[in-house]
Amino acid sequence: MGGAGTSTSTATATSTPGPQYFGILDGVPMSAAEWEASRARLPVAVMIDNSIDAFPQAGLEQADLVYEAFVEGGATRFMAVYWRREAPKIEPVRSARTPFVILASELDALYAHGGSAETYNEANAGGQLFDWKIRDLEAFADRGSTAYFRDPDRRAPHDLATSTQKLREAAAKLALADPLYRIPEKPYDTWRFKQDRTEVEGFPLAGAVEVDWNAQRFAVGTVQWWYDRATNSYLRFQFGAAHIDASSKKQLAFTNVVVMHAPYRVVDDAGHVVYDLIGSGPAKIFLDGREIDGTWKKTGRTARTRFFTSAGDEVAFNRGSTWVEVVGPQTKVQSAATPEQLPKLPAAARP
Repeated sequence: MGGAGTSTSTATATSTPGPQYFGILDGVPMSAAEWEASRARLPVAVMIDNSIDAFPQAGLEQADLVYEAFVEGGATRFMAVYWRREAPKIEPVRSARTPFVILASELDALYAHGGSAETYNEANAGGQLFDWKIRDLEAFADRGSTAYFRDPDRRAPHDLATSTQKLREAAAKLALADPLYRIPEKPYDTWRFKQDRTEVEGFPLAGAVEVDWNAQRFAVGTVQWWYDRATNSYLRFQFGAAHIDASSKKQLAFTNVVVMHAPYRVVDDAGHVVYDLIGSGPAKIFLDGREIDGTWKKTGRTARTRFFTSAGDEVAFNRGSTWVEVVGPQTKVQSAATPEQLPKLPAAARP
């Protein structure tokens, strides 16, 4: 799975002898030894809580890719995806939801979670995991339980934790008897990647982005990203303050931020949300302190979601981590040339 190259992970001619190698999710250059050590692995996708009682989360800072989307009750949840980097502690792990099962299936990922929505409608994540043959690592079932532990410093249900190493070890044991958990032979479908501060001339400045999930500027649901020129990344703020990772003690900083607009509907009295993630829709891509107005396209459940400029060219991401905000009509998104031009973040008491 995967390969080497300049903008994807397929081999191309270069000015230096031999192929070059890049992370399949983040496009970051790797040595031949690093590639050999990591190519025989699947991405690991882990469900992480985003309620105020879940703060501070651990392990988000090490993710190559993070998706954020609504679940129910006007709250969002994260799916952090790891391939090149390892996370020694990931918490708090929460249950599976349909939008994230769809996104995990396009990544050929091991899917880590604690429980799942069990319904008689299209939000039946538990049934979809089985029907769609997802590489399931369920915390409360034999196929995944050995990969999880309880953190004595947290209160349930926000105390379920794991690590990329434990998840990979559990999958390796399952692969001895179940071909589903083995590494596929097909090449990995990567995004395009580029060098920093290239291919962005002519796009407007975007030094800050706000995602107001419920369009009411509640502290719990208002997120801002501030561009940091020194690191060429966007710093994340939530609950009125810097969003800090519990393990690294660093503010979350992602190289690329994507806001992907997709219709969604609430399908039952429990409030379960289902997005229309197959098809196309508007998207905004923030990188290099610029805003690219474009579209997303996904041709099927297992097809990779791809992003295009308004001119129809596929977007090339900077090499590094990417955070994707999957928003619907209820969410208000605004950007500005500088953070000072955005409204001040609403303050909130932090746990």
